[in-house]
Amino acid sequence: MKSVNNHSAEIESGEGRDTAEEVRTGERSAPAIVSISDIHGYRDDARSALLTLSDHREYDPLVDEDEDGRLHWADHNYILLFNGDLVDRGPRNEEALALVARLLRQAPPGRVRVTLGNHEAVALSPEYFNYTTWYSGQVDQSDREALIASILAGVIVAAYQGYNVVYAHAGAGGDGLVTRVIGPAVDAGYGSQHTPNYKTEVLG
Repeated sequence: MKSVNNHSAEIESGEGRDTAEEVRTGERSAPAIVSISDIHGYRDDARSALLTLSDHREYDPLVDEDEDGRLHWADHNYILLFNGDLVDRGPRNEEALALVARLLRQAPPGRVRVTLGNHEAVALSPEYFNYTTWYSGQVDQSDREALIASILAGVIVAAYQGYNVVYAHAGAGGDGLVTRVIGPAVDAGYGSQHTPNYKTEVLG
């Protein structure tokens, strides 16, 4: 969990807490929001998802790849939202966190956002969960403190307000909260074990 916190020291208190409407760029068009969720430590699949726009000439790339295969912020008009569950299940948790942290450092403030997933929440209180074989259940006190610092700095948030959609990890409970499914989020190709998340339009 330390890797995501590498960026929090560079953000003044509260600076990271914005909405899509508040991102100011001087550009005519509002930034498009690209949301990717449930990386779950599958760093290679996350790379593939981030490179998807590079395969479509009608879109500017979200990231650029260097000679060593590392991805970097491409500095185009996007907001990239990692919508929870960066860790667990996959074999490359630290590398997935390092990728997110690198993009956070390279992008202008507010252009890369991270919401808290239930697997990150497990790391806050692993003694209450039986995830001892997973990354989130093995964090030490310094990892936990780094995660808390990221939350307090606004680097990791509970939800992110887009233009017409509020992005939050996991489903909605209760009656009438979700009004309609808008469409699938980016599917990073996790196969039959992965359930794609969907962007939803919510009331309020």
